[in-house]
Amino acid sequence: MKNEHFLLDPKIIFMNHGSFGACPKPIFDDYQKWQRRLEKQPVLFSTETIYDLFRKSRIALGEFVG
Repeated sequence: MKNEHFLLDPKIIFMNHGSFGACPKPIFDDYQKWQRRLEKQPVLFSTETIYDLFRKSRIALGEFVG
């Protein structure tokens, strides 16, 4: 993949995306979105919101894999 898809220093050629790879920009942006959501209400997110999200994920994954 080209460095343009990552936040990597454009002066380097980074080839280790297996064990210590950088996140692609869209993934990093989504990660930050979730981090901001957590930071707005850490206790509520950690004690209630996350469990509803886990449930929705399990349902979606179950439908995907059958």
